[in-house]
Amino acid sequence: MLCLARFARADGIAVDSEVRIGGVRVGRVIRQELDEHNRAVLTLGLDPGVVLDNQASASIATDGLFGAKHIDIELGGGEAELVSGGEIAFTEPAMLIEDLLDLILSRARDSRAKGAAGGK
Repeated sequence: MLCLARFARADGIAVDSEVRIGGVRVGRVIRQELDEHNRAVLTLGLDPGVVLDNQASASIATDGLFGAKHIDIELGGGEAELVSGGEIAFTEPAMLIEDLLDLILSRARDSRAKGAAGGK
């Protein structure tokens, strides 16, 4: 089965990156391209027998803090089956390590500022 997933950014994903459901490899990325709005469109090749519902979602996940990135699919409980060639409508892009570190540092600064203001 083939399906599409469109992401605002697909950092770290390449052709042959794994596609997983519940942590189990069920396919791979077979093509990458940009759409007319410069969003990453990934074509996912899923193993025979893998069935997705029309409410499934896809996100870009990482094995540990610095591990390889892969596509993680969550089934959504939709009543209809996603047909081959269909598009996964709900996607979440990768969180960049720089963004994560900025978030952690920002919260630490806020916490320190609150602590300093309360200690006066």
